[in-house]
Amino acid sequence: MTRSIHRKRGIAWQLRTGRPLEAGDITLTPVARRLLLRWPSGGFVWQYPVAVFVEQEGEEARVPIPDPTRMAWYALIAATLFVLLILAWLNAQKEASA
Repeated sequence: MTRSIHRKRGIAWQLRTGRPLEAGDITLTPVARRLLLRWPSGGFVWQYPVAVFVEQEGEEARVPIPDPTRMAWYALIAATLFVLLILAWLNAQKEASA
């Protein structure tokens, strides 16, 4: 199953479900997010898992898959922006007092 969230000029941002896997009375269905970039001579695909649907005894639950690498990346970007903001503020204070 593919659900296209955004598609424009060779760009597609999709949420895809994989083939269901059965283990006893449990059915597991992987879910991935995919970014597609297409141009005439080729393209680029970036795909990563986001969750697993677990179905057991007629009940379905979504179990998210945490991505610690992405969270560390976001923390690094936030820390860099914070340091740049502090440095800009200190520079403005220094120029105002001079």
